[in-house]
Amino acid sequence: MSATDLAGNTSNVTFTFQVSVTYDGVSELIRQFMADDQGIASGLCSKFLNAQEAEKRGNQKAKEGMLHAFLNEVDALNGKKMTTEQAQILKKLAGYCNPIGG
Repeated sequence: MSATDLAGNTSNVTFTFQVSVTYDGVSELIRQFMADDQGIASGLCSKFLNAQEAEKRGNQKAKEGMLHAFLNEVDALNGKKMTTEQAQILKKLAGYCNPIGG
């Protein structure tokens, strides 16, 4: 960021931000996206939070399975109960919760 005062003095500053993706944060976003259909929101959140529980137990296969089920449901809802943009956002955020090789 650059700023110049009335005397013509310029100062440059750099900012760094770190954004953390959490299961709870994504679940809240799901509820916001699906505000008109909390039944669907509940199902999506359940799959997503079950992935978190599997992760806590150290069960990577179960985590991957729940995230896969979550992504399949997002794909099925894309263009029907949620916009393409919402689906893309959820899929991207889910990917941060299950990095390749992680």
